[in-house]
Amino acid sequence: MSAYEEAGDSSGLTTNLAGILAQVTGLVRGKVAACRDNLGKLGAAGTIPEECVFAAATIARDALVGSLPLSEGATEVRREELRRAHEFLDSVAACKVRVDGEEVTEAATGVWGGRELLEF
Repeated sequence: MSAYEEAGDSSGLTTNLAGILAQVTGLVRGKVAACRDNLGKLGAAGTIPEECVFAAATIARDALVGSLPLSEGATEVRREELRRAHEFLDSVAACKVRVDGEEVTEAATGVWGGRELLEF
C-alpha cells in the first residue's frame, strides 16, 4: 500500500484490492458451497463464514503483494501459509471441516504488537 501511496497512485491499489477481495470471497464461497452440509450455512451474498476468514486473508494478502510493483518475493513461510490456506479450503469443500454459518458482517481486525494484521 505504501508503494502505491509514495508513487501517488492510490487508486490502483483500491482497484486491485476490491477485485482481489471479490475474487477471494467468491473462491471461499465456492469451496463452502461444494459441501452439501454447508448449503444452508453460506450466509448472505458477499460474506464468508468466520471459520474461513484467516484462509481468505492469507490468500488475499498473497494476491495483493503479487500485484504490487515491489521486489519483495514470497518467503518459504508465506508459501507454506498460502499452501495451508488452500488446503484448509479444500477440507471445507470435502466436508472435513464444519462450518457453523456465522458470517462476518462488519470489519474485524487482528492485532499483534499494536499493528493490524488482518482487516476485512
